[in-house]
Amino acid sequence: MMRPKTLTLTANGTSQAVPLDYYANGVAIGVVVSGTGTATYTVQHTFADIGNINVNNTNVTWLNNDDSALVNGTSTQDGNYEFIPRASRIVLSNVSAATVKFTLIHKGGME
Repeated sequence: MMRPKTLTLTANGTSQAVPLDYYANGVAIGVVVSGTGTATYTVQHTFADIGNINVNNTNVTWLNNDDSALVNGTSTQDGNYEFIPRASRIVLSNVSAATVKFTLIHKGGME
């Protein structure tokens, strides 16, 4: 098992993409969003090869998480992936004196 990857955000915008090991045997990816203050967030994923591209590249399709609690969320939530995307990220909006932590843990590992 690998260590969790946690990103901390404090302003409107999009986090860096967190690559996931899509070659892993079995699926076990946990997602947690927590924080303080006021913010709206959406967890997204992509199946695109993000290895050599800018994460905001218009050629990359980012999809909202299938769990509605992780789309336009405003409180602490957790979820998981039932499939292995190539990467995940979080998008923040309506941030007011907020600190948001986005944590991923993957049985297989992070790239």
